[in-house]
Amino acid sequence: MYTRADIEAMVLDHLGSAQGQSVLASHGITAYSLPKRFEIARLLANDLVRAFLSLCAGRGVFFDTGSISIKYGDDDSMKIIIPAQALRRESLYYTNKDGNMQYTGGGVRDIFALFTKGWRAKRYVYGYDSNKRWVRSRIYYPGNAFITHIISAYEQSYPFLQITYPRAWGGK
Repeated sequence: MYTRADIEAMVLDHLGSAQGQSVLASHGITAYSLPKRFEIARLLANDLVRAFLSLCAGRGVFFDTGSISIKYGDDDSMKIIIPAQALRRESLYYTNKDGNMQYTGGGVRDIFALFTKGWRAKRYVYGYDSNKRWVRSRIYYPGNAFITHIISAYEQSYPFLQITYPRAWGGK
């Protein structure tokens, strides 16, 4: 025999699933209004950037938050769009014997992915950073699931919210 609490828990579990959300959406029912979803997406984007910057505290790292946009998707979703250029970082650079600037490597295509997965380099690299400071690169960083932690917190704070994000950031 099921109690009322058991049935309520089963209904809530189903409504929180992809199948349950699909059924609700097919009847024009969403858990959050468009303005509320937009607000949640904006808060999430800001928290992701803030968490990334906290990992780099004291290193003069920047992030162009003005380039982030929030769009309504065709499937009643919200899309946080972080342009590839905002995630890209150039390598350290130095001035070669001819007086020209030369990069030490090819740079990083996705700084969020790099800090999520971590890295181990064979050797240190020296050069100027984006703030024109002479620095030595880090040779090891263990990785940090900062994005997954933030997404989990949002999914707990906002029941029925389903957040998908790139696999390189810890998503599925």
